[in-house]
Amino acid sequence: MATQDRDRTDDDFRAEIESHVQIETDRLIAEGLAPDKAATAARRTFGNATRARERFYESRRLTWLDDLRQDLRFTLRSLRRSPGFAIVALLTLAVGLGANTAVFSVLNAVLLRPLPYRNAERLVLVEIDGLGGIPDWVRPALRTQADDLEDFTGFQTPTSATLVTNAGPVSVRAAMVTANFFSMLGIAPAAGTLFGDEASAPPNGAVLTYGFWRRQFGGDPSIVGRSITLTGTPLTIVGVIGDGFRFPTALRPGTPALDVQTQPDVIQLADARQWLTVIGRLRPGSTPASVAAEVKAAFVQESPRRFTQQYANGAAVTATPLQERLVGETRPRLLLLMGAVGCVLLVVCANVANLLLARTYAREHELAIRAALGARTGRLVRLMLTESLLLAIVGAAAAVLLARWTAGIGLSLVAERVPYVGTIPVDRWVLLFDAAIAVLVGVLSGLASAITIRSDRFASISSVSAARTSTSRMHLRRGILVLEVALTFVLVVTSALLLRTLWNLYHANRGFTGAQVVTASVEPNLSGTIPAMQPRLSAFFELATERVMRLPGVTSAAAASAVPLSGASMSMAVSLAGESATTTPLQTPVATVTPRYFTTIGTRLLTGRDFQATDVDGAERVAIVNDALRRALAPRRALIGDRLTFGKVQLTIVGVVEDTPTTSLREPTQPFVFIPLSQVAGTPFAWGRLVLLVRTQGVDRVSLVPAIRQAVWALGSDIVINQEATMSERLDASMRTERTTTLLLSCLGGIALVLAIAGVYGVVAYAVVQRTREIGVRLALGAGRGHVIGSIVQTSMRPVALGIAIGAALAIVATRAVASLLFHVTPTDIRTFAFTAVVVAATGLAAAWIPARRAARIDPVSTLRAE
Repeated sequence: MATQDRDRTDDDFRAEIESHVQIETDRLIAEGLAPDKAATAARRTFGNATRARERFYESRRLTWLDDLRQDLRFTLRSLRRSPGFAIVALLTLAVGLGANTAVFSVLNAVLLRPLPYRNAERLVLVEIDGLGGIPDWVRPALRTQADDLEDFTGFQTPTSATLVTNAGPVSVRAAMVTANFFSMLGIAPAAGTLFGDEASAPPNGAVLTYGFWRRQFGGDPSIVGRSITLTGTPLTIVGVIGDGFRFPTALRPGTPALDVQTQPDVIQLADARQWLTVIGRLRPGSTPASVAAEVKAAFVQESPRRFTQQYANGAAVTATPLQERLVGETRPRLLLLMGAVGCVLLVVCANVANLLLARTYAREHELAIRAALGARTGRLVRLMLTESLLLAIVGAAAAVLLARWTAGIGLSLVAERVPYVGTIPVDRWVLLFDAAIAVLVGVLSGLASAITIRSDRFASISSVSAARTSTSRMHLRRGILVLEVALTFVLVVTSALLLRTLWNLYHANRGFTGAQVVTASVEPNLSGTIPAMQPRLSAFFELATERVMRLPGVTSAAAASAVPLSGASMSMAVSLAGESATTTPLQTPVATVTPRYFTTIGTRLLTGRDFQATDVDGAERVAIVNDALRRALAPRRALIGDRLTFGKVQLTIVGVVEDTPTTSLREPTQPFVFIPLSQVAGTPFAWGRLVLLVRTQGVDRVSLVPAIRQAVWALGSDIVINQEATMSERLDASMRTERTTTLLLSCLGGIALVLAIAGVYGVVAYAVVQRTREIGVRLALGAGRGHVIGSIVQTSMRPVALGIAIGAALAIVATRAVASLLFHVTPTDIRTFAFTAVVVAATGLAAAWIPARRAARIDPVSTLRAE
């Protein structure tokens, strides 16, 4: 009915116009003019009837909606008539918008969404630097003295354990928590109950995580109340945690990748005497800084009986918002990727803008007709923006699908280091972001075409103004191309720097050969205090290595408390005997190893001897040091026969080995001391877990690992075995984040380079079309085809060269953002910049040569005849 009313109103207005014209015609006829001349004069007197109707339509309510509907219908018909343009533009927009949406979805899941805990914004992680957690003797003081803490709970991060089942031992991950852990974080059970409070918590209770319950027990609800044995400890299952629970593991910077176990399978109550990581909830109005001050005061008050007052006063206590602490090192990499995809988005805008400019040139005849019929500049601009916005909206829909498909890649980027992220959802915030950048891209892309449109310029499509418009469009397209090349240069040079970093890391001197070395973490469940366990630990690993040596394909086996890239759990302050009074002791990591360790791992002995079977408790205490320690203590001598002193213990240096990385290939090699496992009992050091190393020949890891497990489990079914990997896999794991970041940035740089090639090609092809008559004349006058190609390429490479120069200047500033990610290459490395300039220039040259070659094949006769 509303449509009929609008149509009737349109008819009435049209009839009114005709009535005015007819009245004027009758008057002129009465004055003596002929009827046909009178009608023409009356219409001339009235003016442009079409423009009058447009003004009438614009004055009506909801006219803009009618115009929009008309523009959309026309745009859809126009795009259907130009499928090539539509496909290229949509693919370009889908890639650019999709990359931004995918990275933002990860950023949203990691940095913007609240933690999946109750009152997550008030949770802080409390730590004392240098300690493994908050000591048990500090926590009671916090209950009574920390006024800024509403409540707090404690936990120990997941570690490896062995679950004994009817089918045999199973390696699992186990964590320990205080009784109020689940209630404070607001976690609900899926079956049974959780621990409750300290008064009602069962002393030997255990809670299963939902995924482990489904995998190991098939989701059987009758599992509640059943007994299990976890690393020799009998436990009773009291409940199952609800699906979606994520354990708040707080990783320290530099944690080796194979040691990252963020999600447990079994959670048990922590002993009251254990040191725990503490999560506190702030009272309203309190700050993390005030909580840190209260914890420091409690620590200083309770520590005199255990530490020196100087150490207690100097201990650094921090209270960090939980989300900020859990994100850790992931934040700068995500922000870097967000900046990179933002650059890609600008390149996409530039590319689509150039496409639309070329399309505007092709539609000059249509626009001239519209202007002649009375269309004003605003109406033409609105038509152009409708087309660009429609393309952007369709591209945004494709971007959402792309973000869903790449969610697994995004999760792999952060899952290792951000424990609370289990999925990368495409939620309403991601959709709003996608819609917002789609509108932004649509406006920016269409703006270049819109600013070249003025209705009076289309008064005559063959006029001088039209020629000037084409020239201004050409200058605008070249300016956009300069921006596109500059941004591409920044992305490509950043990718090249990271690729060189990855190459340098993989080819750095590692000091070990790992392709045929299989490693596994082994923790025998030996009872008693850890110092008292050391003689039995030595006997256990001596027997274990002998059993593994009998396996087919094994050429050597050993054990060590630390292997390259696994970090060092203990250290000591050492000095050379006789020099301890005049030199500052050197804080040095220490590891205990068995004989054949250096042979097994492939580390060269530079001088001296390896550990021998005679290096036992009661014999002369010996040590082997790495070359970094020799350089630090006595760079001009071999150190063989010298004595290392730490405390009251002295070790005779019997060998020097080449350097190996402790935690990361990035870090400078640390001085390191190795002592034989058989002599640990007489030192202040103690270990409960060692890494078993097995060198193989002619057998792969997949077939060997089960045999190693069975050989070790034959010594005890509750022995914990995990982290089975070759040393090459440990190396790959240590660089997984580096590799993923480099791969993603390289892909973005490649996308930008492809778009830049398309941009150069489009600009040159457009220029060739504009100069068709000129080229035809040149060829007719005898110009060689090579001269034509050279002239076009030379003109086309000017914006490319300018873009490279501007991009180099921008890159000098931008690459400083990745300085911390580089290894053995500077952010302004001249070779990388030169290589990038050559690559961008070469691709631009190739893109310009194709249309230039096509132009040289123009038939001058046909061209001039067409003119």
